[in-house]
Amino acid sequence: MSHVFRASHWLQLGFTVFVIAAVWLPIPGGGAGLALAQRTGDRDFSGITVSGEGEVRAEPDIAVVTAGVTQQAASSQEAMDEVSRRLAAVIAAARGLGVESRDIQTTGLSLTPIYRQRPRGDETVEIEGYRASNNISLTVRDLRRTSTVLDAVLANGANNIGGLRFSFANPEQLRLQALANAVVNAESKAQAMASAAGVSISGVISIQEESVSFPTGAAQADFARAAPALAAAPAPPVESGEMVIKARVRVSYGL
Repeated sequence: MSHVFRASHWLQLGFTVFVIAAVWLPIPGGGAGLALAQRTGDRDFSGITVSGEGEVRAEPDIAVVTAGVTQQAASSQEAMDEVSRRLAAVIAAARGLGVESRDIQTTGLSLTPIYRQRPRGDETVEIEGYRASNNISLTVRDLRRTSTVLDAVLANGANNIGGLRFSFANPEQLRLQALANAVVNAESKAQAMASAAGVSISGVISIQEESVSFPTGAAQADFARAAPALAAAPAPPVESGEMVIKARVRVSYGL
């Protein structure tokens, strides 16, 4: 007599047959989870889902300098005229060092009244002057000239350096490489987990981009008060260093 009982035999005896699924829940901080399940009905997913991280290190190839002129005068016309005169000299100096017209952009223009201080209780409004300001951004594509450009804009009338940041002329290629590295990292994690569980991955089910981050590469500065001294000093040293682009993806693999 055979001692092998099939599921149909149990059903005939009035028993319910259950399909048991084993699930390996995500380990906190591990960034990955393993699910092993038999395919029954609509619950047909059997695979591993992991997060992958990738990065690319590269030296920036452009610098963006934000410079400007601020001037105070008795009349609005005088303030604006002086700002325009000095900023024109700044732009001419930048162009003379190879900064193209397409890389010069106005980033801020303002004119505000300056009110005379009155004793408390005196509500009389009296304007004693005006403050005008005009700022531009200069994209320097030859990083060897960044320090020279900074020196030139200060020497030719700029009294504000609003910031200096480094970036890439073609960031898309770096973004794609970081994503590709993240996918490779995800596959390594999935292979290691599947091997430890005694199974094999059969292929990719889905890939989702979670994030790509570029460092700001910015150094903020305000040289308004020190502009006269800086204009006479040697060109300030500028180092671009190396920047790291990071990517994160989420990938599901079948088993």
